[in-house]
Amino acid sequence: MVWSDENKSCLILDKIHEFFYHLMGPKKEVTIKEQDINNLELAIKTIGTVGRFSADFNKSVEIIKSVYGAFANLWYTLLWCNLESPALIIMDQLDEISRACEAVYEDEEPLTLGMNELSKFRKKLKTMTAEEQPEWKKVLTRLNK
Repeated sequence: MVWSDENKSCLILDKIHEFFYHLMGPKKEVTIKEQDINNLELAIKTIGTVGRFSADFNKSVEIIKSVYGAFANLWYTLLWCNLESPALIIMDQLDEISRACEAVYEDEEPLTLGMNELSKFRKKLKTMTAEEQPEWKKVLTRLNK
């Protein structure tokens, strides 16, 4: 259970984007295959799972920050490759993490710092997307919430 170990979680989250470095070459020379898209979606869902479980169970703000960092690193790739569909999956994962941060069990407090970090992160994504891919209307609409 990686989400329960802060060091392991942060290490994995900090490195997962490196599996997609091959997509960051010159646009005319890089061919994105269906397997690349599938792997991106799997990585996004894996990051989201670590974030959700961390917010739900061990309430680690450090892991949550690493989750947002991992999503940001993948977001650069998605912008570069103009892959809006996986970006929408990130938006879904952020919504689930937000719900997990707000969830309280018995005498627990909501993970307020996680929600604050999410708010800052959404603003960062909005700025990046508006500059690099202003035609991503669905993503920008969701980031405006």
